[in-house]
Amino acid sequence: MTTTDEAPSAPPATRWGSKKGPDYRLRGLETASEKPYEPVARPPRRDKSRRRHRRRLLIGWILALSLLAGVAVALRVTLVQPFTVRSSAMAPTLQSGDRVVMLRATRAGPIKPGEIIVVNEPNLSACGSVANGSSYMVLRVVAMPGQTIWSYGKQIFINGSVLRESAWYNHKYGQVGSAQVPFTTVPAGSYYLMGDNRSQSCDSRAFGAVPGSAIVGKVVTVLLRAGHPYIHPF
Repeated sequence: MTTTDEAPSAPPATRWGSKKGPDYRLRGLETASEKPYEPVARPPRRDKSRRRHRRRLLIGWILALSLLAGVAVALRVTLVQPFTVRSSAMAPTLQSGDRVVMLRATRAGPIKPGEIIVVNEPNLSACGSVANGSSYMVLRVVAMPGQTIWSYGKQIFINGSVLRESAWYNHKYGQVGSAQVPFTTVPAGSYYLMGDNRSQSCDSRAFGAVPGSAIVGKVVTVLLRAGHPYIHPF
C-alpha cells in the first residue's frame, strides 16, 4: 500500500480573506446586492408625545373646571346667588321670569331706601305665593326703621313729606295704585316694602313692615330677560 502524505485541504477563504471568520473591518465594502437593506423601525416617540400632551391638557381642564365649580359654590354660599323673579310685582323694573343676581344679606351691607331686596314672605296666606311655588318676594325698600309712612289721595308721605320716587313705580298705576298705605310707623330693625307695580303688588300694605331678619339679599343686576342676555345693574 502506498501512502501519500497530503496536507489536509484548507478551508475555503472567506469573502473578507480571513480563515478565522469574516473580517469586520471590511464590512463596509459589501455591496448592496450582497447585503440587502433592512429598514429599522423607529420608536413611536412622536405618537407617545402627542398622547402625553393630550393627557396633560385633559387633566389641566379637569382641574380648572373643578376649581371654577368650587369657587362658584363658595360664592353661592357666602356672597352671591342667582335668583328668578316669579311675579310681576316689580314691573316694569323687573319682569316675571327675569334672572337676577342677588348679593346675600350677610355681605350686602346696610339696607338703604330704594334698594330692591329678596325677602322671605312673612305671611304666605296674605299673597298666595304658595300657589306660585315660591316663598320669596322681590320688593323695593320704601320706608326705613323708625319712619312713619302713609298715603293720601295719589301720593305717599314719609314723616310728613311727599315721597319722591318718580323713577321707581309704574306710572300707569300711579304712586299708590289701587290700595292705600295705612298710617304705619316702621318698627326698629324693620322695613316697609312695596312693589313698583303698585296695583298688582302684594307688599307691606297687606302684611306690614318686614323684619330685617327676613331679608335674604339685595338684587344687584339683571342677567337674563326672556331667555336672552340683559345686563342691567342697580
